[in-house]
Amino acid sequence: MVRGQYVFCWGPDFGWRGSLEKCGGGALLDMGYHTVDMINWLVGLPDEVYSMTGKSARPHTPHPYETEDSAITLLKYSNGTMGYLLNSWVSSPKEERVILHGTEGVLEADWSGLSLYTPQGDVVEHVKKEDVETSPNYPYRSQLEHFAAAVLENKVDYLCSGRENLKNMALIEAAYRSADTGRPQSPKRILQKAKVEF
Repeated sequence: MVRGQYVFCWGPDFGWRGSLEKCGGGALLDMGYHTVDMINWLVGLPDEVYSMTGKSARPHTPHPYETEDSAITLLKYSNGTMGYLLNSWVSSPKEERVILHGTEGVLEADWSGLSLYTPQGDVVEHVKKEDVETSPNYPYRSQLEHFAAAVLENKVDYLCSGRENLKNMALIEAAYRSADTGRPQSPKRILQKAKVEF
């Protein structure tokens, strides 16, 4: 099972993020993209998603908005894995995490670092965020160096190309279609119809 959650309280006015024309979507597209990216990287693109979105968390706001303020998306994989995404920018406490539940243990990634647990919940290992940031293999540094080298060498094929990010957009598009139709949707079918192969 995989769980992805990104929740926080944006404040009284969403500004341009509340406009469909300017933003294109709400909590799912704007901040949910990061959680989607992590889940697709760790588990892969789901075969089917079922999503519900809401726009009613602030019924009496003096700052009306058109985009969704919350979304819940169920994920289904052909190998039996299941999961969900929970995105909201109108609630607290602030939380951003991805949790993988496997047959031999649980891996949790959040702003404090990485934690590995036994299936019963005992901590096997915890790597603090500060330890990762001071490591010579700091992920952000490696990503930036790789991207810069690809640009300088005029490489089209690199580890995280725009093409790779189409998977994230396919999952988000499938979630929006599901919320609109009330029926499960396939991100993979969206990529096939767009003639994108991986």
